[in-house]
Amino acid sequence: MSRIGRPRIVLAISLAAILLLVSAFVPAMNITHAAPGDVTLVKSGRVASDSLTTGNTTSWTFGGEATILPGAKFTHSEDAQGLHIGVQAGAPSQWTGFYAVTQNTSASLFHAFITLPYTSMPKGEEYNTGLYVQTSNKHMINYIGCLAVAFDGGPYFWTVNHSFGPADQTTTIETLYQSTGTMPLAQDCTIITNGNNFLKVYLGGQVVVNKDNLTLSIPPPFNAYLEVETTSTSAMRNGTYTDYYAALGEDVVVSGAPPGGKVQIEDSSGGVLVSSTANITGVATLNVGQLQLPLSGYFIRVYDVDGTLIGSTPSAVTVWGGDVYTVSTV
Repeated sequence: MSRIGRPRIVLAISLAAILLLVSAFVPAMNITHAAPGDVTLVKSGRVASDSLTTGNTTSWTFGGEATILPGAKFTHSEDAQGLHIGVQAGAPSQWTGFYAVTQNTSASLFHAFITLPYTSMPKGEEYNTGLYVQTSNKHMINYIGCLAVAFDGGPYFWTVNHSFGPADQTTTIETLYQSTGTMPLAQDCTIITNGNNFLKVYLGGQVVVNKDNLTLSIPPPFNAYLEVETTSTSAMRNGTYTDYYAALGEDVVVSGAPPGGKVQIEDSSGGVLVSSTANITGVATLNVGQLQLPLSGYFIRVYDVDGTLIGSTPSAVTVWGGDVYTVSTV
């Protein structure tokens, strides 16, 4: 019998054995890859939230000049359409206000959806409605206001003011923003401030003020006001508010990420809402201030520099500005 072909058979058997060993070894190598770790909430940024549509106003205190000025009238109510505040001046050209105010708060981000019911006012009358962030210090009246304004002749406009003065009297008003052209009659306003030098205001989701070199002199803790002011004697002038919330800030901070890696807020299908790159210490900052909070039904996911998923919230979470998360890898 010829043995010429035998070495080839032995070689083929040897190669088959090697392939079998390799194929058996590869799954074991796959098992050693680390599974994605958990991204867990360390601190919530939520301070307060109120849809202003439930009829329950127990978390608010109501007051204003209308309660003491002769002839002035005021009203407030809440229903499925929002919190309604109304005021009527008791004398011509006399500014009269009525408001809802929060308790003292540690928040630095404040939001409300404000509806302006009027495009103009009768001759000689003025009106404004808005969200205010004011110091709780009773010896000063320093505040930031995000307002919608209507007056005789029009057109109506939106404005951001910095106002200050002693006790209960505003002596100086600085206009930091005033709209031009046609604007919505109803829109979101978000005020973010440290009360010292920094102020950022979103109107309708767009930044209209962003300064870090101001002299605000609004020492915390703060109070948030929803207020209507008017000189109108001809009728009760109303304002409507919904979706109030307050948070610790506009950023979501995630620590423990790989430097240079991506941290993202994603929906259930992987669509990216916000993305940020982790710095050299592994901290990523995701800005959500321009969005309507909270963000519900989202995942926070962390990726290595090569795009490998290394961490995720185990399930969908509710995200607030000021939230702090950390990544625990396994």
